Amino acid sequence: MTAADYRVIDYPILLALSPVHIHSANSESASDTAIKKYRFLVDGFYDYDPTQRVHVSDMEEAMLETIRKREEYMHRSDSDFVVCTYECAHLPAPDTPSDASRRKAYEVIDDKWLDENAIRLFPRRPLATLKEGHNVLAVLTVIPLSRSTLPSSMVSEVNELPGHIHREQIAAAAQKRQSPSTGATLAQRLQTQNPRRIDAVYDGRPLSLMGPSITIYHTVFANFLKRMQESRHFTSDELDVAQNFVTQAAAYHGDGSKRHTELAPWTNKGVHAHFLRHTPISNSVGKFTPDGAVFASRETHDGFRALISAAELKTELGEGSGDPNAQAENVYVAYYSSREAQSVRDRSCCPALLIGLAGPTIQVSGAVFADQLVVQNLGDPVCVVPRLNTTGRSMLDDAGHRVAQLFYALRECLKELDDYYAALIQSITVPKRHLRSVGVMPGRPAPTSTGRAGLSPPPPMISPHFAQYKDDEGKSVTLTYTARLARDYPVKAVFVAEAKTDTETRTVVVKFTPAYCKDAHELLARASPPQAPKLRFCEFVESVGMWVVVMDYVEGKEVTNVLQDPVHIKSLEGAITALHADGFVFGDLREPNVLRVDDKVVLIDFDWCGKQGTARYPSDILLEEGAWHSGVQRGGLLEKVHDGFHFHALTGMKLPSV
Repeated sequence: MTAADYRVIDYPILLALSPVHIHSANSESASDTAIKKYRFLVDGFYDYDPTQRVHVSDMEEAMLETIRKREEYMHRSDSDFVVCTYECAHLPAPDTPSDASRRKAYEVIDDKWLDENAIRLFPRRPLATLKEGHNVLAVLTVIPLSRSTLPSSMVSEVNELPGHIHREQIAAAAQKRQSPSTGATLAQRLQTQNPRRIDAVYDGRPLSLMGPSITIYHTVFANFLKRMQESRHFTSDELDVAQNFVTQAAAYHGDGSKRHTELAPWTNKGVHAHFLRHTPISNSVGKFTPDGAVFASRETHDGFRALISAAELKTELGEGSGDPNAQAENVYVAYYSSREAQSVRDRSCCPALLIGLAGPTIQVSGAVFADQLVVQNLGDPVCVVPRLNTTGRSMLDDAGHRVAQLFYALRECLKELDDYYAALIQSITVPKRHLRSVGVMPGRPAPTSTGRAGLSPPPPMISPHFAQYKDDEGKSVTLTYTARLARDYPVKAVFVAEAKTDTETRTVVVKFTPAYCKDAHELLARASPPQAPKLRFCEFVESVGMWVVVMDYVEGKEVTNVLQDPVHIKSLEGAITALHADGFVFGDLREPNVLRVDDKVVLIDFDWCGKQGTARYPSDILLEEGAWHSGVQRGGLLEKVHDGFHFHALTGMKLPSV
């Protein structure tokens, strides 16, 4: 093949700079958004044979070789660099071929520019699929030296700040938001619900803002779902309250004030006296009045009471200036991002229930402040309009029972949260000297804090509530969480923890997942040598509502390119062959799930793994072109030939067993 037959990609390499805060103001308030800027570093060149299977990751590896030749990076390791490659609709054109001209031309590129003009390229995307006359650019992020000493792990640990500092940055940004009512409008939601904003709420809108299941942080959320499914005999009083609520909620009311007046007596009798009661709140964030607010019965030493539920009401669906669910969400953010909330925020995920009422419909959500602000719907909305059913009850009788069930679940969960905050506040050390009140009490302005001397130090991170289990020998094991992994993927819930018994302490990885193939994992963990981390615990835990998987922490390197070492190729072949021989298909045999550990390969993710002929792919699989076998479909059966496709992509070789 002659040089003329090769294709050449000439692309700029930009260096990611620290985010800058862009301040914008309007007549009512101001917002603060972190925007990441980029600076031209050097031009990259990559030539390849288009007849060969060459991927974006191959080009990125070649780029790193270029970067490592620069004097300032000669002593840095591969783990100190993160590369993202983009295909752009166009690139800014330098006036001259000089570096100075390039730097000036590329000054326009920031996060917003990339969002509007580029798509990120998947590492396994074949270069041959890029459009002719492609406009490619690469962004290099250099990890600070303070992070370069972190051990390599199963998935990248990318949070470079201690957990409490990161959360305080979120709180500081959230304090600059507009009022909860204004913030619930579409115009404001388009601004605040941006993944690039540190204070964005991970509520699933847009889908890029999906966080980990909130059930991992507090038991109340799984308990709410469980209580909504309980078979229960309701008292006459409960059904009387429920039917009166149905009558008023199903009626049309001229305005929100009238609807609030008619519904409040029944919610406040059936759930809590303050469930729907206008409650003025004044704190360091501002003044706002939710349509209902329930506070913990016990206050902190400085007068702060935790918010355990917030409710917002609209006359009808589509009426009013905003979504009541979004407004309740904003009330939560405004309350728990305040300076007054810090003593609780430092030590808690701040669990609360949020209720949005619009016309005859009620939506209950759960909220936590963990690594992100996360809000998730707790089941489907409850609509009180009588409907057809198969319960053996009339339509109206069924509506009453559904409301009685909802009121019961809310009532019990509010008690659970009140007990939780009482215990939390009890655990906070009372300061030696008296501090005058800085608490957020309904209607009370917040004076300046005189300090927080004497408070117990906050934990290093806000951790999942699952903290103890029994091992195979019946010994009690206590978990102390030390870090969250895979923060590039907010929906994933994977943590590093220290697992301690009365005789030893070991480092483990704790994973929370909706499904897991324990049998397949154990099959490879028992192999000689082991080709999966040793399982310490793997069960569906009701208080979490998910599978909890505890496994040994494995030091290894992710596969970021085609495997070259014959030993690693043979090891991977052995692992997949063993699974296939037992009827399993791994399903997701891609780079992040394959680790090189010395002279072997270890598989680490068995979420999709299952028996051929029964296990199916999830509907949310990202079917990116070139990344999957052509037979892979949403909801389709897992096939061994699909593993063979990924094996070839990882090794360049055919899997003998398929």
